[in-house]
Amino acid sequence: MPLAGVQVSGALGRFDTRGDSGLPVERSFCTKCGSPVRTDSDGTRQQGIAIIKAGLLDDVHELTPNLQIYCDSEHPWLRDTNAVVRFPRMPPG
Repeated sequence: MPLAGVQVSGALGRFDTRGDSGLPVERSFCTKCGSPVRTDSDGTRQQGIAIIKAGLLDDVHELTPNLQIYCDSEHPWLRDTNAVVRFPRMPPG
């Protein structure tokens, strides 16, 4: 999702980890229920994108995925048959 179009209301907690690159990754979650909200890194910010957890969205009918990441660890029943770009892990910056 374009970073400029993301607006979150309410308090978010934060959990910092390291990504595949070894660089910091910020994982935000709802402080009331613990649900994951978004994932940010220097790489995603530089690309102008935000990784928003799809489970937060009320209506996903208008969304068309254009890439999939971490496909090397997907469950077989989650395999998408649509023609999208697939990456075995996080794509290089």
